[in-house]
Amino acid sequence: MMPERSPKIEEILQRHRERQQDWRGKAQRSFPEFQAEATAAVNVLDWLTFLYQKIEESYVTSPPDDHFLKRAVWYAYDCSEVPRVTDIGECDPSTSANIGFWARLATNPTVRADLGRWWEYWILEAHKEWVCYWLTEAEWEELLNGYRAQRLERYRAKARKRRT
Repeated sequence: MMPERSPKIEEILQRHRERQQDWRGKAQRSFPEFQAEATAAVNVLDWLTFLYQKIEESYVTSPPDDHFLKRAVWYAYDCSEVPRVTDIGECDPSTSANIGFWARLATNPTVRADLGRWWEYWILEAHKEWVCYWLTEAEWEELLNGYRAQRLERYRAKARKRRT
């Protein structure tokens, strides 16, 4: 016979179950083409691993699927906006998986070089601790330099349009 769970444990487990449903619903709404995969995912980590693989595959195709990439990168941003548990003893798996997803995005040099197309500087800076988890200081600088170069090119393109 299993021991009785405390009300505090039951409350934590209930919040976890609710968060599990939140990520699945958001995944199904954000990626209708992956309904079956989102439904079949065992947990949020399973889903984010699948999504990261799709991001890497998208960069292999020529040209990359920008529509998908934009949704995937902004999905990562949305994941960072979920409410957090303040007590480390109650840290939930969804939070851990979301932080891991952010950190992993920047480990791929191709993805890292392209993040400036999708996120504003303040987003990168606000999530530096997550983005830099597996990065060296030089790789963080490379990410920022890529961001700056992409933004400068956009500015120049707009200026050229205005002149013509």
